[in-house]
Amino acid sequence: MFVGFKGIKYVAMVSTYVPIIPVVALLALLACTIGGVFNFDPGIFHRDETTTVGLYSLAGKLGVLSVVCAYMIGFFATAGPAGCDFASNNRNRNDVILGGLVGIVGGMVITGVIALIAIAGAWGTEGVTLNPYGSMKAIMGSTMGGMFMFLLALAAFPSACIAAFIAANSFKTTLPKVNPLVSCGIGLAVSCVLIVSTVAGNAGVVFGFIGASFGPFCGALIADYILSGKKWAGPRAGFNPAGWISLAGGFLVGGLPLLPGIGGFFASVIPCPPVSAFIVGFILYYILAKAGMESEKLDMPQRIDLETDTEPQA
Repeated sequence: MFVGFKGIKYVAMVSTYVPIIPVVALLALLACTIGGVFNFDPGIFHRDETTTVGLYSLAGKLGVLSVVCAYMIGFFATAGPAGCDFASNNRNRNDVILGGLVGIVGGMVITGVIALIAIAGAWGTEGVTLNPYGSMKAIMGSTMGGMFMFLLALAAFPSACIAAFIAANSFKTTLPKVNPLVSCGIGLAVSCVLIVSTVAGNAGVVFGFIGASFGPFCGALIADYILSGKKWAGPRAGFNPAGWISLAGGFLVGGLPLLPGIGGFFASVIPCPPVSAFIVGFILYYILAKAGMESEKLDMPQRIDLETDTEPQA
């Protein structure tokens, strides 16, 4: 976290090459499991209470599609807004489009598809589940699997630093009186607990929670984008009721299936919770904005028009 605050320029120097590590790891997993792909039987892919906590019904093709959509929304919910933040420094419109296609869409497709093929090829092998911690060692062996996990953790360091940098800027903007070292430090402590306890390795729950938390945020952004004539309206002053209510409503819908004990019931009536949270956030913001519940826009005199790559005239 401290490196992300103070040494972000040094992290950027190595971040271009670090993604090679997870690509190599994925290709190695694919090479080890590709022989079993054609023997995969979708009928054995049933709900695993230990890895998904009953979030999704995995019976049939629609269930598998639901899981894939949930993972994609869970990934995009944070990667999308972070990409928007990075895009503010891009040279022109083409940079924005290329960054989105390669960094977000390409990243999801490559990592998601290879991971799905690898798990399908290894499914039925002892120790292979939807939990990456155990599956990596079951496929690669204990020693090599442990080494790969260490390398993947090392590869995640630049991303963690950049995430800390973005989070610090966001907290400083939203809570200017709170030291970002404190706000981000709390998040760091929670993250460490989740990692040490291996809860972070439960991909179904993690992406379900991220999708429920940030999915409505993305839905509200898209609604604001459409209402503003397909342009960014700019930041809004103070407390924005439309935004907070849509976030709360979307999180409620996406988070109910995560509740212990009663989550199974809500999972059966809420299709693909992260996607549902995204849709609810969009609908609520659209309705509330139309009802005049948005706060005022702040002036952005230095905003660049991405269509012409020029700054607006004063």
